[in-house]
Amino acid sequence: MSITSNAVPSELGSPYFKRNKALCEKWEQYIVSKGGKVKGYYNSWSIAIISKVKVKKTWLIDIKKSTFSNGYIWFSPKYQNLQETITYTTIFKNTGCGNFCISRSIFSRKKRSHPFYSEVRELLKKEFEDKSLYRVRFKNSELTIIIHNKNDGFDLADRILGFDFNLG
Repeated sequence: MSITSNAVPSELGSPYFKRNKALCEKWEQYIVSKGGKVKGYYNSWSIAIISKVKVKKTWLIDIKKSTFSNGYIWFSPKYQNLQETITYTTIFKNTGCGNFCISRSIFSRKKRSHPFYSEVRELLKKEFEDKSLYRVRFKNSELTIIIHNKNDGFDLADRILGFDFNLG
């Protein structure tokens, strides 16, 4: 399994293609260095990577990047919309913690006083501050962390992959 290009020949010289290729190569090296499996594709406009890494826990990492153009190639790239998302998912059994959701939206915030909730919040403190955290959801023992605008955050990946929780 690997990350491959699905670009058309005319994209191969594009600086966007080259940047996306370089980022995919970094992710592939990172995942493989952790003993994980990775597959995905990239081109000038998008990246889609799915990986599975078993460290303390088995984590699924889903990396997406999409560039939405306004349709006019003569306009500057600053007029294009860019969406970058990285999602980390794993299972934490026997935490003793109820379901919770932490989000930038004030409508889905629930304050918990459980140690697991507190440790997750502390783990992602930097992402709360820089507003890159989109949502954390813990439901039925599954922890899902969604980060926006940080597809090159390998220090964040190290922190999340190293996270573990033991009750008591």
